[in-house]
Amino acid sequence: IPQISYASTSSELSQKPRFQYFSRVVPPDTYQAEAVVEIIQFLNWTYVAVIKETGSYGERLTDDFKAKLKNKNFDSYFESLRPSTNIRNPFFIEYWEQTFKCKFNDTSSTIFNENFTRICTGYVHYVVDAVFALVIAAQKLINEKCKTDSLCDDFFPINGTQLLSILRNISYKNDLSQRNIRFTDQGDGIGTYDIFQYQVIDDSGKLGYVTIGDFSDNDGTGEHVHIDLQKVKWFDHDDDGVAAIPLSYCSPSCNPGHIRTASDSQQCCWTCAPCKSFEIAINDTECLPCSDKEKPNINSTKCVKVEEEYLSIQNVIAWPAIILSSIGLLMAVYTILIFIRFGRTPIIKASSRELCYLLLTGICFCHLCVWPLVLKPHIITCFLIRISVGLSLTICLAALLTKTNRLARIFNSTASRGLKQPSCLSPRSQIGLCGGIVSFQLIGVILWIVIVPPSVKQKSEEKHNQRRIIRVCQTDNEYIVFSLIYNMVLVICCTLYAIKTRHIPENFNEAKHIGFAMYSVCIIWMAFLLIFFGVRSSENWFRIQLVSLAICLSLSATVILFKTTLETSTATNNMENSILNSKQQTLSENISNDRGKQNSIRHRLPSTDYSEVTMCSKSDSAGFGDEIQMLNGACTDAERRIIPTCYSVFQPSTSVIPGNSAESTELIPKRIENPWKKIGNVRIKCDSAPQEEHIQAEHVTFV
Repeated sequence: IPQISYASTSSELSQKPRFQYFSRVVPPDTYQAEAVVEIIQFLNWTYVAVIKETGSYGERLTDDFKAKLKNKNFDSYFESLRPSTNIRNPFFIEYWEQTFKCKFNDTSSTIFNENFTRICTGYVHYVVDAVFALVIAAQKLINEKCKTDSLCDDFFPINGTQLLSILRNISYKNDLSQRNIRFTDQGDGIGTYDIFQYQVIDDSGKLGYVTIGDFSDNDGTGEHVHIDLQKVKWFDHDDDGVAAIPLSYCSPSCNPGHIRTASDSQQCCWTCAPCKSFEIAINDTECLPCSDKEKPNINSTKCVKVEEEYLSIQNVIAWPAIILSSIGLLMAVYTILIFIRFGRTPIIKASSRELCYLLLTGICFCHLCVWPLVLKPHIITCFLIRISVGLSLTICLAALLTKTNRLARIFNSTASRGLKQPSCLSPRSQIGLCGGIVSFQLIGVILWIVIVPPSVKQKSEEKHNQRRIIRVCQTDNEYIVFSLIYNMVLVICCTLYAIKTRHIPENFNEAKHIGFAMYSVCIIWMAFLLIFFGVRSSENWFRIQLVSLAICLSLSATVILFKTTLETSTATNNMENSILNSKQQTLSENISNDRGKQNSIRHRLPSTDYSEVTMCSKSDSAGFGDEIQMLNGACTDAERRIIPTCYSVFQPSTSVIPGNSAESTELIPKRIENPWKKIGNVRIKCDSAPQEEHIQAEHVTFV
């Protein structure tokens, strides 16, 4: 016989193999457990305590509640609770007293020790629903058997199975309770509950239950919780004084980049531990490292690609090198144009024009190699840097070394009164010597490129918990220093030659400018080495290294360029017409008489043409005097007074240097005998040779 209950809520009655003909209009306790779980989830609570009563109802409801939570660690946590440690739960002592049949001191006024009288059972509407359900099912069975609203013989005997089938499928709305009555497949009624909060209900402090929401499944779509938070009163408030939902959890959620670490004291709780640098947190459970070219995002939840850092012309730090290089290159080009414009003037001819052009080429090369240094590293720019940085400066220093060596050999020869001219003084020989010096550096560069081919390197740098990818050329500091050592040797040699020839006559003293340039270059490159190896601790160390190298190259080229500019600064004042149209020239001759006294005899010479130029020294000594001038002169209208020992410079057509052609620009001092007749203490020679191509006054770059 089918049974229908209006008050039995135990979840055990849902076991249909055992209670096959049992039905009820009241929802089972399982729905209560689901309602409580949904309330907890609605309020985002993850850490709650359960209070139950002894008996089938309380125990089964607690079991259903725990089953709905599906927290496998809850049992172990609950079993670890003790009255001495679980102080924050005021009901735990009562639970302990009831469970273990004991009593703590000062607990006489607890809720557990007070007696309450239940006035109303609350099942009246369920009784009505049960009666209506059974009546509706019986009426449907009568209509099905008798085809009328009255009983008939076919209705008897009553078939319990048919009545149960009809009962399980009825659905109606109770006009009194406004509830939809229907049964589940297990014969359970649909769960509908009111949610109450025990709170202060008036100003007098009276407490009572206030309906704040409900739980219902009348629409058949599942359990639904509806809570009006405006009716809920909380004791916690936020910073603005507004009531806030209290937090209920054992441990808070871990921040991004942290993982959960099990707590030793409470198994269902945890502590949050940050991942290491350059690691990301996966699902709050494990840390995974990023690759060398990646870094964690701001939340340490995902690896992102690290942007490359490199020196480029967009960086402000590179602008000084670019500006200095551009200005220096313009000055070098301007100097080359001057050499081309005044190429046939004596000062240009006598300054080893070929070496000067080679020197200016090296200067331009130094300024141009700044650009590969400040561009984005690429295999092409790395190749250009390998070639240009050391080789450009070598070209300049090789030209200067050849010049200073030539000066030293020439004046050493004249000082020793030797009749044999120094070797390798022709332009071709000088260029060959310079090329030989450069070839050593070129061979070293080629070997460097073969052993360590140019390439781009991405260096991963970790500093201050930050990862950087620096794009630079694959070049070790040892190779850079080795490339510069050869240039330093050339600088030292040039400096020594400049010191050695510092006492030559003023008009031939090109060495002092070279010496000044070499002193400056030494200081520049010493400063570069200090900067290059001393900026590793800086954030922009790779940019500073490249920019300092570029600036040092430009400064070195500029200093050497000013040396050339000083030599050519008077080029326009030494043009042929300027000399020939001079109204007068002064010849300062220092005379040493028999008494050892020095007198200066000055003669004003007219603007006449001469074919031979004579240089005189202060005394019959092995060097040139302090005031040596080369003049065009003849003895047709005036006499030239000279001292017993003189040096004559011949025109190119009468040069005795082997291998020189008539177009040679070399003017070499040659000691001659004294073919002049003596008049008193002064020898005089007059030359009435026909006029030939004029030889103009020379400057310091006589050699």
